[in-house]
Amino acid sequence: MKEFNLWIKTLFFDTSALVKVYRTSEKGHEKARELLTSNKYVCYTSTVAIGEVFNVLKNRLEGKELEGAIFVFESHLKTKLIHLIERGLNSEVIDKTIGDVRSIRDRYRIEPTDALHFIMMKHSLGQLADESRPKIVASDKNFIKAIKEEGYEIINPEDE
Repeated sequence: MKEFNLWIKTLFFDTSALVKVYRTSEKGHEKARELLTSNKYVCYTSTVAIGEVFNVLKNRLEGKELEGAIFVFESHLKTKLIHLIERGLNSEVIDKTIGDVRSIRDRYRIEPTDALHFIMMKHSLGQLADESRPKIVASDKNFIKAIKEEGYEIINPEDE
């Protein structure tokens, strides 16, 4: 009897990895693009990362290259990337989220936005287990260190 693997393989992209998908000159571009466009994974990012990616692309690209990158990014937002949003925001949830962000930021000395990405991922996907537990796609060294210490597996597009 054939055994089926029904685990959903999930990836969570931080801003550094998403930027690599759309900037062909970035080290790790091919691997990041391959991971995002593969049908093997369900891909997530935080809502915060969306604004950050638009900002980075706008500041580093111009003309037709910028237009093309934004067109592809917007297409992926509609078809490939599920963005995580904190649901049911009330003052209690906001206070807890802010406290969690501060704790992660201070513990690992990472940027507040990186801490927020992590908290949003953990709150939304943290209950997944085994092969469905998200792997984090990132290339920011400080963020990677923090995520590893929290017990998550990392895929760095810059690694060969």
